[in-house]
Amino acid sequence: MSIPIVGPFRRNDVETVTISGIQVGRLPCAVTGVREYLHTRNNGLLIPPTASETAAEGSTTVSFTIR
Repeated sequence: MSIPIVGPFRRNDVETVTISGIQVGRLPCAVTGVREYLHTRNNGLLIPPTASETAAEGSTTVSFTIR
């Protein structure tokens, strides 16, 4: 997965990114939601960032199956 490095943001700036990969534990996988984080961490950990590393977060309800 390659996510561009951006920053700093000014008020009302818009940035568009494309996520081209995800990590799946086992298949098939029913996906019901996606959580998004804008964070300052750059160490490769595959866990959500801590509150002090998080600039913004949100979630999106989805419905699909990865086979």
